[in-house]
Amino acid sequence: MATIGVLLGRKADEYMGKSAEVLGRVALIVIDVSMLHQHIWA
Repeated sequence: MATIGVLLGRKADEYMGKSAEVLGRVALIVIDVSMLHQHIWA
């Protein structure tokens, strides 16, 4: 039972890490685009 919990925990950590990485990249792109947008319209 404990080993299954550990394996699931590792998978969850891996998944969370990957989705956090993707979200971070998306956030950076969004920030870049909004900065560019302000620069163009300023």
